[in-house]
Amino acid sequence: METPALRRSELAVLEELFAALTDLDEATRQSAAVRLRSFATDEVRRALDEADAAGVHHAAAGVAGDILQRISDLVDSAEHHRKLGAIAAISSLISLEQELHAQMGTRFANYLNSFIRRSDSGPEHEEIVVAAVS
Repeated sequence: METPALRRSELAVLEELFAALTDLDEATRQSAAVRLRSFATDEVRRALDEADAAGVHHAAAGVAGDILQRISDLVDSAEHHRKLGAIAAISSLISLEQELHAQMGTRFANYLNSFIRRSDSGPEHEEIVVAAVS
């Protein structure tokens, strides 16, 4: 399965955000970090909404992978302000994973509830219900 690519407009936003994260001015870096978190949240949610059930994790990984690669590049930089930008980005994104797992957990719970609520009967349905609640 191919990794979902970011659209041109999203790449332009990422370029602008990461340029600001490497700025010499601390306030500019912090502002960019806050905007990066908002961007990442929106993009991962969009990817999750567009993905089918089988591709949920894969879609989110495509967006996150691009961001993580850019952060890695900042971490590996010899320039002090670029490393500070990486720290600002990491700090802003660190709790995002928990939020996304909660969102995915809710989505998966809804999928399981749909199995339970179905009006099907018979041994196959019973087996599905037992598997869904265990």
